[in-house]
Amino acid sequence: MCYVAAMSKRLSHPYTINICKRSCLRGGFSWAIRRGGYVVREGSGTYPTFEEARLDGKGVLDGLIVGWADRAGAMQIEGTV
Repeated sequence: MCYVAAMSKRLSHPYTINICKRSCLRGGFSWAIRRGGYVVREGSGTYPTFEEARLDGKGVLDGLIVGWADRAGAMQIEGTV
């Protein structure tokens, strides 16, 4: 079972995060961050709880968003000059 953080309104960034219950071995949870349907980052391990996987994935997602916003801002500035 996977949980996808998605909204019906326009996203403010191009990423989605999926947190999935692992069925192999002892279970646990993992996360993956996607952009345009393609995986751009995955958790390196399995987390015992949904919340631990979510928090770790969110930390990585926050970093991706900062980098994306910096690039988007630079492109806007270049386009107006």
